[in-house]
Amino acid sequence: RGELKHTPLPLFASGSYDKSIKLWELHPASRLVLQGHKDDVRDVIFSPDGELITTASSDRTVKVWNRSGKLLYTLQGHTDRIYSVSFSPDGQTIASASRDGTVRLWHRQGTLIKVLTGHSDWVLGVSFSADSRRLATGSRDGTVKLWTSNGTLIKTLRGHSSRVNAVSFSPDGELLASASDDNTVKLWTGDGRLIETLLGHTNSVFDVSFSADSQLLVSASYDNTVKLWNRDGTVRSTLKGPADSVAHARLSPTGKILATTSWDNRVQLWRLDDTLITTWKADKGRVTSVNWSHDGNALAIGTEDNTAIVWNLDLDNMWEESCNWLRDYLENNPNIKDSDRVLCQEKN
Repeated sequence: RGELKHTPLPLFASGSYDKSIKLWELHPASRLVLQGHKDDVRDVIFSPDGELITTASSDRTVKVWNRSGKLLYTLQGHTDRIYSVSFSPDGQTIASASRDGTVRLWHRQGTLIKVLTGHSDWVLGVSFSADSRRLATGSRDGTVKLWTSNGTLIKTLRGHSSRVNAVSFSPDGELLASASDDNTVKLWTGDGRLIETLLGHTNSVFDVSFSADSQLLVSASYDNTVKLWNRDGTVRSTLKGPADSVAHARLSPTGKILATTSWDNRVQLWRLDDTLITTWKADKGRVTSVNWSHDGNALAIGTEDNTAIVWNLDLDNMWEESCNWLRDYLENNPNIKDSDRVLCQEKN
């Protein structure tokens, strides 16, 4: 079962000339460590109501936990590692995508609904539409497939010239995005018509997701950048990530904080102006996924050391207390640029 740890975190904030303010919590926080998988945890998500945490693993199982860390169900049936897991927005169905070339649909209570077959290679990503009536899958075979929620194939979307690493429906249900090793993101209508191919990354795009209001799209690439795109496909900004490739990027539900993971085992929180808020590094093994709870108060992290970690956050308080500590430094240090003096004033 999970282990709840109350961890006093470092009690300081630090500013630097690289535009980053590293903010560390000044009060105890809690983290929940979910242990039970026998291999890498490839994905971890919250249920829409926040009551459940679902983990997918290379050990070929999906596990469902409650928020206290108690293991409720282990979903078995895949014959190879599981790359991605998704909850339907109505909270009733779990979809798991596997290297065995299938997607399995499960009831929230853990019973199997149906096995979806049709891809000719690994299935790397899965996402439900806003109304929970459709799901999209992305595969190493280079295609995206649209399915009904009961497992009937609707359409196969072609256009990528290499594997599709991730798919994401917009929360308003109008758009579908796919990220590929061909260095592009493609935007489709919810029913599968290609709208736009987003160009700009110079290496594989590993992850793509929408903001909660569906107005922004976030892509993470092996070129060490995260790009924020407007809904019409134009680039809003490019955030330079760490020295190693950015693997995942997720906007908080408020749209103000971006969580990223990279292949150097780091999870980082950023403001959208490229200000680094804080960095957490896994003790061992790569960080494989990151996802926010729907209320934005927790962050779930998957790792290659067979565990998932849920951090309970208080970002507003974290920022406020750290800015109180830094305010005099920012306002009075002669070496600080004018543009940086207002960082804490702009927190809202």
